[in-house]
Amino acid sequence: RQLVYDSARWRDVKAGVRTAVSLLDRPQAPDLADVNWRRIAPLRAAVVHALRGDSLREPGSITSARIAHAPGAQAGAWLVGGWLRARLKVDAAIEVAAENEDSGLTLTIEAAGEAQPLVAAMTAHHVRVTSHRPAFVVPVPPESESEAVAAELLALAPDAGLCDALRALAAS
Repeated sequence: RQLVYDSARWRDVKAGVRTAVSLLDRPQAPDLADVNWRRIAPLRAAVVHALRGDSLREPGSITSARIAHAPGAQAGAWLVGGWLRARLKVDAAIEVAAENEDSGLTLTIEAAGEAQPLVAAMTAHHVRVTSHRPAFVVPVPPESESEAVAAELLALAPDAGLCDALRALAAS
């Protein structure tokens, strides 16, 4: 059993997270598939790539993170925050602030710690990552909402990363 939804449509992100986690805690819980989680996959992949082999990816070595979001992208910012907490054990508070509408940016992560700062900025077309290493760009593949839902329906397995991010958000 699978429940496909789009957290970008949530009016109250906190309530949506609580509801999603309550579903996870049920016996015979459905596999949750968030289309919004799918949308931010290129951002997460870019950050993982940037941190590979870097001391920033060690738990506790990121001491601060800031996530900025464009209007309408609040749920995505929350999901990124939950992912950072769950995967990188970021104990620092994550500030979610509105991004400048004219910049074209959807989400921006600024992380700092023992190593040099890292900035990952996502637009509708790409993710640009800058750090102490050479900057790089990861494309964001175009995908309609119906294509994303169809792709999620084909992936008949629980998404541990999404579940961990939701649980981390619920615990904070």
